[in-house]
Amino acid sequence: MRDLNGFKETRLRILTLRPNSKVHWLSYALSVHVNGDPDAAVGILDSYFGTLEEGCVEFEKNFESSELALYKNQLLSETKGEDEDGLGGVRKALEHLDEIEKVIVDQTGWLKAKLSYQLQLGNFEDAKDTAMNLFERGLTEEHRVHGAYMCALLKCDRDTCLEVEKMKGTGTLATLRPFSEEERSILLDAYGSKDGLSKLYPRSNGIKRIYITILPTNSDEFKSAIDKYCQKQITKGVPSLGADLSSLYLMEDSRSNGSRLMLATDPLDVKVHPVHALLVDLIEAYITSLSSNNSFPSGDRESPPSALLWAWYLRSILHEQVAEYAQGITLINKCIEHTPTAVDFYELKARLLEAGGDIQQAAD
Repeated sequence: MRDLNGFKETRLRILTLRPNSKVHWLSYALSVHVNGDPDAAVGILDSYFGTLEEGCVEFEKNFESSELALYKNQLLSETKGEDEDGLGGVRKALEHLDEIEKVIVDQTGWLKAKLSYQLQLGNFEDAKDTAMNLFERGLTEEHRVHGAYMCALLKCDRDTCLEVEKMKGTGTLATLRPFSEEERSILLDAYGSKDGLSKLYPRSNGIKRIYITILPTNSDEFKSAIDKYCQKQITKGVPSLGADLSSLYLMEDSRSNGSRLMLATDPLDVKVHPVHALLVDLIEAYITSLSSNNSFPSGDRESPPSALLWAWYLRSILHEQVAEYAQGITLINKCIEHTPTAVDFYELKARLLEAGGDIQQAAD
């Protein structure tokens, strides 16, 4: 939509003609909101609520009233308020959450909003409790919640908290900036101690994966943890393991004077990265051991036949990451010969052929 002012004027005219329709009130509030005036949008919603009678369905607990209440709460958080620090709107939004709790159906969304406001206002102890409530509701695999939990543990500033909140995928505070020894110790204790998250939620893959990210990459504990993680994922036959592990190729961002981390994506940077070198050594050892003993190194039980297959697949991906396309194609051909029905193998081979310059064969 390009003509936002025209959108607002049109919705106002329609509302004037049909003031009894809820959808026109909400559409006008939305048009004012997208024009950058959340204060006025809040006023419009308040005017709409003022037209309703007591006992109306809008004041009962249902999906529509729940989403409308949360939308008004979002608008309040975007207002500046009258406080000198500019956080008056956030404070109002946090207070408003308590007022609307009785009509909220989406308790997870309510808790996420509460967590965000608590972090922005520096209420770190309350934020930790809210994050734990979210984990108890089953959000142990959601990295944004983990990022917020880390911010609460380390008492980060508001800008950092907002930056973490906007991160996508597996991004957390651990992938945003380097940690001091003290900060790393706090996080390792929160995730790995006997009272930590890994003990509270032993079946959570997300917590295991985040714990690996926090560990210093030059430590024996990191090598042991990544070894155990890879063996489990290869045994299960997880095709996305290569992409998952590539998020560990973190390096300091030279543009930020070392205050931020970035992901190494250039093949030359990946090839010299210590995590990639460690993975290559581990997977090569897996392939050798699985080929001869049908078990992982130092393993005390036999592995399934598919373990060797997925070890080849992962090694081929590691070749792809450093632009060793010929070696990668050789390994993926072995995978296809072993299991010609697996779509993932053909997809990887096509990527390798395309990157190597053979577009026609990749298309075939």
